[in-house]
Amino acid sequence: MSLTEHAEIVLIEDILRGDFEQLELEKGRLFRLPWGMSVSKLRVMGVVISSFISEDRNFARLTIFDGSGAIDLRSFEDGVRLLIDENGEVYGAGSILDVVARPRSWKEELYLQPIIVRKIRDPNYIILRILELLERRLSRARIMSKMEREAVAEGNLLYIERTIISALRGGPMSRDAIISMFPKEKAETIMHVLDKLINDGVVEESGDIYTLRR
Repeated sequence: MSLTEHAEIVLIEDILRGDFEQLELEKGRLFRLPWGMSVSKLRVMGVVISSFISEDRNFARLTIFDGSGAIDLRSFEDGVRLLIDENGEVYGAGSILDVVARPRSWKEELYLQPIIVRKIRDPNYIILRILELLERRLSRARIMSKMEREAVAEGNLLYIERTIISALRGGPMSRDAIISMFPKEKAETIMHVLDKLINDGVVEESGDIYTLRR
Protein backbone atom coordinates (compact mmCIF):
# COMPACT_ATOMS: atom_id res chain seq x y z
CA MET A 1 0.00 0.00 0.00
CA SER A 2 1.31 3.44 -0.87
CA LEU A 3 1.48 6.18 1.73
CA THR A 4 -1.53 7.97 0.30
CA GLU A 5 -3.84 5.05 -0.62
CA HIS A 6 -7.38 5.51 0.73
CA ALA A 7 -6.20 7.87 3.47
CA GLU A 8 -7.86 11.28 3.88
CA ILE A 9 -5.33 14.00 4.71
CA VAL A 10 -6.52 15.96 7.73
CA LEU A 11 -5.49 18.23 10.58
CA ILE A 12 -5.50 16.69 14.04
CA GLU A 13 -8.23 19.17 14.94
CA ASP A 14 -10.45 17.53 12.29
CA ILE A 15 -10.01 14.15 14.00
CA LEU A 16 -10.79 15.53 17.44
CA ARG A 17 -14.00 17.08 16.08
CA GLY A 18 -15.05 13.87 14.31
CA ASP A 19 -16.82 10.78 15.63
CA PHE A 20 -17.34 7.11 14.86
CA GLU A 21 -20.39 5.91 12.98
CA GLN A 22 -22.61 3.35 14.66
CA LEU A 23 -22.41 0.84 11.80
CA GLU A 24 -19.81 -1.84 12.52
CA LEU A 25 -17.78 -3.10 9.54
CA GLU A 26 -15.41 -6.04 9.23
CA LYS A 27 -12.38 -3.84 9.96
CA GLY A 28 -14.14 -1.62 12.50
CA ARG A 29 -16.40 1.39 12.38
CA LEU A 30 -16.04 4.16 9.84
CA PHE A 31 -14.99 7.54 11.17
CA ARG A 32 -17.04 10.59 10.19
CA LEU A 33 -15.12 13.83 9.72
CA PRO A 34 -16.70 17.22 10.58
CA TRP A 35 -17.68 17.90 6.94
CA GLY A 36 -19.55 14.58 6.65
CA MET A 37 -16.98 12.38 4.92
CA SER A 38 -16.71 8.83 6.32
CA VAL A 39 -13.29 7.16 6.21
CA SER A 40 -11.41 4.17 7.57
CA LYS A 41 -7.91 5.65 7.26
CA LEU A 42 -6.46 9.09 7.92
CA ARG A 43 -3.18 10.79 7.12
CA VAL A 44 -1.64 13.32 9.48
CA MET A 45 1.71 15.04 9.88
CA GLY A 46 2.94 16.26 13.23
CA VAL A 47 5.82 16.77 15.61
CA VAL A 48 6.41 14.23 18.37
CA ILE A 49 6.03 15.95 21.76
CA SER A 50 6.27 12.85 23.96
CA SER A 51 7.01 9.16 23.56
CA PHE A 52 6.88 5.91 25.54
CA ILE A 53 7.77 2.27 24.94
CA SER A 54 7.18 -0.58 27.37
CA GLU A 55 10.08 -2.63 28.74
CA ASP A 56 9.03 -5.68 26.72
CA ARG A 57 8.70 -3.45 23.62
CA ASN A 58 5.20 -4.78 22.96
CA PHE A 59 3.58 -1.35 23.29
CA ALA A 60 4.62 2.12 22.17
CA ARG A 61 2.88 5.47 22.32
CA LEU A 62 3.76 8.78 20.72
CA THR A 63 1.91 12.07 21.08
CA ILE A 64 2.11 14.25 17.98
CA PHE A 65 1.14 17.91 17.53
CA ASP A 66 0.47 19.77 14.27
CA GLY A 67 -0.47 23.24 15.49
CA SER A 68 -4.20 22.49 15.52
CA GLY A 69 -4.21 19.81 18.20
CA ALA A 70 -2.46 16.76 19.65
CA ILE A 71 -3.29 13.06 19.43
CA ASP A 72 -1.68 9.76 20.43
CA LEU A 73 -0.24 7.18 18.06
CA ARG A 74 -0.45 3.75 19.70
CA SER A 75 1.10 0.53 18.42
CA PHE A 76 1.02 -2.97 19.83
CA GLU A 77 3.28 -6.02 19.38
CA ASP A 78 4.47 -6.23 15.73
CA GLY A 79 3.15 -2.73 15.05
CA VAL A 80 5.62 -1.22 17.53
CA ARG A 81 8.31 -1.35 14.82
CA LEU A 82 6.48 1.48 13.02
CA LEU A 83 7.32 3.83 15.89
CA ILE A 84 11.00 2.86 16.04
CA ASP A 85 13.69 4.97 14.34
CA GLU A 86 16.77 3.81 12.41
CA ASN A 87 18.71 3.52 15.67
CA GLY A 88 16.22 1.09 17.17
CA GLU A 89 14.77 3.68 19.55
CA VAL A 90 11.22 4.99 19.76
CA TYR A 91 10.89 8.30 17.90
CA GLY A 92 11.78 11.08 20.30
CA ALA A 93 10.47 14.58 20.88
CA GLY A 94 11.03 16.86 17.90
CA SER A 95 10.72 14.13 15.26
CA ILE A 96 8.37 15.06 12.41
CA LEU A 97 6.26 12.13 11.23
CA ASP A 98 3.94 11.63 8.27
CA VAL A 99 1.46 8.96 9.33
CA VAL A 100 -1.27 6.85 7.74
CA ALA A 101 -3.40 5.35 10.49
CA ARG A 102 -6.75 3.97 11.49
CA PRO A 103 -8.77 6.02 14.00
CA ARG A 104 -9.48 4.13 17.20
CA SER A 105 -11.07 4.81 20.56
CA TRP A 106 -10.43 3.50 24.06
CA LYS A 107 -12.60 4.61 26.98
CA GLU A 108 -13.95 7.47 24.81
CA GLU A 109 -10.42 8.72 24.04
CA LEU A 110 -9.51 9.01 20.37
CA TYR A 111 -6.13 7.76 19.18
CA LEU A 112 -4.51 6.58 15.93
CA GLN A 113 -3.23 3.10 15.17
CA PRO A 114 -0.43 3.58 12.60
CA ILE A 115 -0.26 1.61 9.36
CA ILE A 116 2.60 3.53 7.72
CA VAL A 117 5.00 5.98 9.35
CA ARG A 118 7.57 8.09 7.53
CA LYS A 119 10.03 10.43 9.19
CA ILE A 120 10.20 13.89 7.60
CA ARG A 121 13.62 15.51 7.45
CA ASP A 122 12.61 18.97 6.22
CA PRO A 123 10.45 20.87 8.77
CA ASN A 124 9.04 23.03 5.97
CA TYR A 125 6.90 20.07 4.92
CA ILE A 126 4.65 20.41 7.94
CA ILE A 127 4.06 24.10 7.12
CA LEU A 128 3.20 23.19 3.52
CA ARG A 129 0.83 20.48 4.73
CA ILE A 130 -1.01 22.87 7.04
CA LEU A 131 -1.32 25.47 4.26
CA GLU A 132 -2.67 22.80 1.90
CA LEU A 133 -5.27 21.71 4.45
CA LEU A 134 -6.32 25.26 5.26
CA GLU A 135 -6.91 25.86 1.54
CA ARG A 136 -9.05 22.71 1.41
CA ARG A 137 -11.00 23.93 4.42
CA LEU A 138 -11.68 27.28 2.71
CA SER A 139 -12.80 25.45 -0.41
CA ARG A 140 -15.22 23.30 1.58
CA ALA A 141 -16.54 26.42 3.34
CA ARG A 142 -17.22 28.07 -0.03
CA ILE A 143 -19.09 24.99 -1.23
CA MET A 144 -21.13 24.78 1.97
CA SER A 145 -21.95 28.50 1.76
CA LYS A 146 -23.29 28.02 -1.76
CA MET A 147 -25.34 25.01 -0.68
CA GLU A 148 -26.76 26.96 2.26
CA ARG A 149 -27.74 29.86 -0.03
CA GLU A 150 -29.44 27.43 -2.39
CA ALA A 151 -31.28 25.81 0.52
CA VAL A 152 -32.51 29.21 1.74
CA ALA A 153 -33.68 30.14 -1.76
CA GLU A 154 -35.49 26.81 -2.13
CA GLY A 155 -37.16 27.26 1.25
CA ASN A 156 -38.25 30.78 0.28
CA LEU A 157 -39.89 29.52 -2.93
CA LEU A 158 -41.73 26.87 -0.94
CA TYR A 159 -42.99 29.55 1.47
CA ILE A 160 -44.26 31.67 -1.45
CA GLU A 161 -45.95 28.65 -3.00
CA ARG A 162 -47.76 27.70 0.20
CA THR A 163 -48.81 31.31 0.85
CA ILE A 164 -50.33 31.61 -2.64
CA ILE A 165 -52.24 28.34 -2.25
CA SER A 166 -53.56 29.45 1.13
CA ALA A 167 -54.69 32.82 -0.28
CA LEU A 168 -56.42 31.22 -3.29
CA ARG A 169 -58.44 29.01 -0.98
CA GLY A 170 -60.34 32.21 -0.19
CA GLY A 171 -61.24 32.69 -3.86
CA PRO A 172 -59.76 33.83 -7.21
CA MET A 173 -57.09 36.55 -7.20
CA SER A 174 -55.52 38.74 -9.84
CA ARG A 175 -51.86 38.57 -10.74
CA ASP A 176 -51.21 42.02 -9.26
CA ALA A 177 -52.97 41.11 -6.01
CA ILE A 178 -50.83 38.00 -5.61
CA ILE A 179 -47.61 39.88 -6.37
CA SER A 180 -48.55 42.60 -3.88
CA MET A 181 -48.61 39.99 -1.08
CA PHE A 182 -44.81 39.74 -1.38
CA PRO A 183 -43.47 43.32 -1.44
CA LYS A 184 -39.89 42.19 -0.77
CA GLU A 185 -39.83 39.72 -3.67
CA LYS A 186 -39.25 40.39 -7.35
CA ALA A 187 -42.31 39.99 -9.58
CA GLU A 188 -40.32 37.49 -11.68
CA THR A 189 -39.94 35.25 -8.63
CA ILE A 190 -43.69 35.26 -7.94
CA MET A 191 -44.46 34.55 -11.61
CA HIS A 192 -42.00 31.65 -11.54
CA VAL A 193 -43.91 30.14 -8.60
CA LEU A 194 -47.29 30.74 -10.28
CA ASP A 195 -46.08 29.06 -13.49
CA LYS A 196 -44.92 26.07 -11.46
CA LEU A 197 -48.29 25.80 -9.71
CA ILE A 198 -50.03 25.91 -13.10
CA ASN A 199 -47.72 23.24 -14.56
CA ASP A 200 -48.28 21.08 -11.48
CA GLY A 201 -52.03 21.31 -11.98
CA VAL A 202 -52.60 23.07 -8.66
CA VAL A 203 -53.68 26.46 -10.05
CA GLU A 204 -55.42 27.53 -13.25
CA GLU A 205 -55.21 30.90 -14.99
CA SER A 206 -57.83 32.82 -16.94
CA GLY A 207 -56.55 36.15 -18.20
CA ASP A 208 -54.69 37.50 -15.20
CA ILE A 209 -57.00 35.78 -12.70
CA TYR A 210 -55.72 32.75 -10.80
CA THR A 211 -57.95 30.12 -9.25
CA LEU A 212 -57.17 27.10 -7.12
CA ARG A 213 -58.17 23.87 -8.86
CA ARG A 214 -60.79 21.91 -6.97
